[in-house]
Amino acid sequence: MKSLLLLSVIALSPVAVFAQRDEKSVTQEQAILAAEHSWLDAVKTSDVSVLQGLLRDDYINLDLDGRIQSKVEVLKETDELTSDPKKSASRTLSLYAVRVRIYGDVAVVTAGAGLGGPKGLPIRFSHVWVKSGDRWGLSTSQATRVAPLPNTPRPPVKIEKPR
Repeated sequence: MKSLLLLSVIALSPVAVFAQRDEKSVTQEQAILAAEHSWLDAVKTSDVSVLQGLLRDDYINLDLDGRIQSKVEVLKETDELTSDPKKSASRTLSLYAVRVRIYGDVAVVTAGAGLGGPKGLPIRFSHVWVKSGDRWGLSTSQATRVAPLPNTPRPPVKIEKPR
């Protein structure tokens, strides 16, 4: 009887360990997604104080034009957007295909987005989040334009008659 009890405990131990590991990864993923949503809201509203808290001091941004920006440069640019409503309207983002991969205290988020709304400029981006203590901080951002599909119809070209 003791051996049957011991055997069932040993057999069920991996299930309990797997369930704990799975709960931990779900909790971590939820924390990262919450941080990602905070970042998205801060970008949409040009909220410098929220970004200040989310971005690590060693933060690096690789933007759509290939520029490399530090945390200070990104915060300065964001602050300038708040004074120009036309520019801040272009910061509208709609995300899709969000994927989170966790590697210990580092997480990589990849997603697609419409810059300027769902029908805006299609981009893909990656975020690298690093956990320090109990807080996730954004370490690196990189965005890339999505090339049109090969068979995407293009607007007709208007040809003018020579005068």
